[in-house]
Amino acid sequence: MINYVGAPPVSKKCSNWTSVSCVQADSMEDCIQKVGLAEADAVILHSSLMIIAEKCGLVPVMTEYYNK
Repeated sequence: MINYVGAPPVSKKCSNWTSVSCVQADSMEDCIQKVGLAEADAVILHSSLMIIAEKCGLVPVMTEYYNK
């Protein structure tokens, strides 16, 4: 289940979200393949695997930023 916070109008819209489930894979490359085959919807990757993911048609939708 996704936890969220919001005012009543937002809460009503967010209540339509589905819960999140995890799909098991043997390796990070297998995770990328599962997303490409629509067996999974998203994957969290280390930046070193982004080139492989992009070659498989995946695109980043979020990134971490560390303000150093």
